[in-house]
Amino acid sequence: MKIYIHFAFDYPLFLVKDYKLELMKNFEQFGLKNYNFSGFLSKKFFKAKDGYYLKNNGLLVLKTFNEKNLPEVVYKLSKSTFFGIIPKKVEVKPIEFFQEGILLGSVLGSEIDLNLLSEKIRKNAIEKYTNVYNQMPKKNSLIVIFQENQKIKLFGSQELIYLINVLGIFCKNGYEGFILDDKKYWGYSFEIESKI
Repeated sequence: MKIYIHFAFDYPLFLVKDYKLELMKNFEQFGLKNYNFSGFLSKKFFKAKDGYYLKNNGLLVLKTFNEKNLPEVVYKLSKSTFFGIIPKKVEVKPIEFFQEGILLGSVLGSEIDLNLLSEKIRKNAIEKYTNVYNQMPKKNSLIVIFQENQKIKLFGSQELIYLINVLGIFCKNGYEGFILDDKKYWGYSFEIESKI
């Protein structure tokens, strides 16, 4: 499931550089087992010396499997404060299978062998799939194509691609490797954390 957490800011919101660690702690307190999140997205996102400023409206996207406690999680999200601000709206939509998106949270260094990275992602996805579903995927092929402007394309096993759709390319809880598939948000600004 994809949970959109919308915000309206009455004044510019300042976020320290490692604000995502605090978000991760909050999400873990809700009892989510497997999840991935975008960090803040906004049309007005500005880098500052010690962090970031957001103006007007912002958005967080949280992806998880349809777990039993999801209604409770959504309710808690709608009533929680994020850096002193209560969400304006929380909406839930199913994750539709996708094969392309924008990679958030990481930037590819020029010294990286992309073929080796694609193979590492495939192995991580197989391991995570086995942990989540207690079985091996029926097909284990996966190729990740890295393109300009953080865009990626996924080819291979639909089981592994769907797992990456939910948990990001690194298949672990948190924000690294989040793939933004909603084209209407591709024009939003976001911070890039670190090189892979």
